[in-house]
Amino acid sequence: PPSTVGAPRTSVALRAGLEDMRYASWEWMANLGAPSALVGGAALASFFDLRADLEVDPKDRTWVALSKKAISVLLLTAFAMEITCVFVTTVTGTLLQGTTINGLALSSIDLMTRELEFEYLASRICFFQGLLNWLAGIALHQILPDSVLAGKSFADLTAEEKASRRLRVCNGA
Repeated sequence: PPSTVGAPRTSVALRAGLEDMRYASWEWMANLGAPSALVGGAALASFFDLRADLEVDPKDRTWVALSKKAISVLLLTAFAMEITCVFVTTVTGTLLQGTTINGLALSSIDLMTRELEFEYLASRICFFQGLLNWLAGIALHQILPDSVLAGKSFADLTAEEKASRRLRVCNGA
């Protein structure tokens, strides 16, 4: 008679609708790592592009000085989180290409939540939080007053300067 090694597991899996989802999970990880690398690059480029604006001047108000420091922290942590996401997705994708993981599952998400829960959560959380940090840093930078207008109160500004400040606040929002 033909060999029946592995037949019961395969037949049970096929009856339950299970498929080998390792490749689909690898694709999911790769498709998260690619935009994460782009956001990480954008966060780092934003940090270096805004570096001159983020230097704290002794004449700055307290909230402006704290905002400048917060923007630097937000942009650098965004970069760190996105690079962490790229690393986690790459290593997890390599792990999924191996044969040590039971790939039978109903979906790729089902496989990752069952077998790779930490890696799945770490990649999603790092990507999303890094994206939020980058956007928050850029928005906060838009709210900062221009260096020319930094020492003036809103009431002392000309109509053009008031419009410029309102535009920056709207852009930041």
